[in-house]
Amino acid sequence: MRGWLVGGLSALMLMGAAGAASAQDVVDPLGIPDQVHETVEDLALQIDGYLQELWEASPDPAPPILAPVKVLLQDVFYGLPDTEDYAFTVSFRATHESSSSGVLQEDPERLEVLDDAAACSEAREGLPVLRFERLSIGGMTGYQCVVAGFIGDDLYSWVFASFVVLRSADRYLDIRTGAAASSETRGRDYAEEVVMGKSEELMALIDGVNALTIEAFLVASSR
Repeated sequence: MRGWLVGGLSALMLMGAAGAASAQDVVDPLGIPDQVHETVEDLALQIDGYLQELWEASPDPAPPILAPVKVLLQDVFYGLPDTEDYAFTVSFRATHESSSSGVLQEDPERLEVLDDAAACSEAREGLPVLRFERLSIGGMTGYQCVVAGFIGDDLYSWVFASFVVLRSADRYLDIRTGAAASSETRGRDYAEEVVMGKSEELMALIDGVNALTIEAFLVASSR
């Protein structure tokens, strides 16, 4: 089993289509702090590195990855509140496995395919479900579930997370992408405001990264 983790969302993430653009097409707008530029660049490079590794199994060149992912991350990070009383992070984790024998060995660390939104909420600390969709892609079946909220009695943080699980007899893929904000001075209501104020951009990032990851895995696992 191969895994990849970018960023640090929260314990939740560890639990249980962008257009074709070239790198030189991505222009960093003026007035954005250097630290934010660096965060976007680092996350984009790490996601690109994971997907490029999958594409190495194909004789065909990989599609544009770095520039589209960077644009999606820019849309999320640029325009966040310009204050210093909160923290914001984006996280991406993917785990994949395939077997040439036709059957994967049992592994308790693999996520199960859930039946509905209620099962997803139960598996994710009871968080409200924003989207639940059954998936059938490339001979694999599974689901996507997007949740958002606060965990337990946490008074400071708010999370927004997507879980994709696809399985067949000989292949397995899970993708966990999301964001979190935390503010010890202004509390979780403000953290919710920060995260949900970027909900459309986060869904675009999630959908884009999911599509790129699934495409790369299908290519890699077909070889």
